[in-house]
Amino acid sequence: MKTLRFALLLSFWWCLAACSDKNSESPSNSLTIPAVGVSRLETAQDLDPLLNQMGTARYALLGEASHGTAEFYTWRAALSKRLIQEKGFTIIAVEGDWPDLYELNRYVKGASTATSTRQVLERFDRWPTWLWANQEVADLVEWLRSYNKTQPAARQVGIYGLDVYSLWPSLERIRTDFAEADQATLSAVDETLACPALQP
Repeated sequence: MKTLRFALLLSFWWCLAACSDKNSESPSNSLTIPAVGVSRLETAQDLDPLLNQMGTARYALLGEASHGTAEFYTWRAALSKRLIQEKGFTIIAVEGDWPDLYELNRYVKGASTATSTRQVLERFDRWPTWLWANQEVADLVEWLRSYNKTQPAARQVGIYGLDVYSLWPSLERIRTDFAEADQATLSAVDETLACPALQP
């Protein structure tokens, strides 16, 4: 119920924002870049101030100004590597379909039958290839696979998709490919797939 209330509140806020007067003479959301405290990102060490400011935070939410921009992907990968190596992070959760990214997770943990990152990324069928099947992501995935080879199972880094757009393929994959699923989970999946009111 809390999720529904939050979704309704967010929808209401979005409607208000969308209906606001876009033609006002003075922009209310102008950006002022400070003269000090802002530095260029040229090497991985340029991330030091950000990592220091994070302290012992357990979560880091990394965004981007646009999808598919190589520079954003490269810096996000550099920051992710440092978070893993220096702060002990073990999960990368991304905007992507669970089934496809779970196969990528299996690959970085050495549990996939795929022989290369490219082979896994080429199987992605819901997203445009430029979003995940690009060189920057492939490089990060290979780094994760190499890193995980040096770690005990409990410290290996996983990569997971959080999107729910693939509900039906996700349910099918739980039934067919997710050996970790217990009987109660499998029964719930079967009931959901059999419900005519929920069919796509």
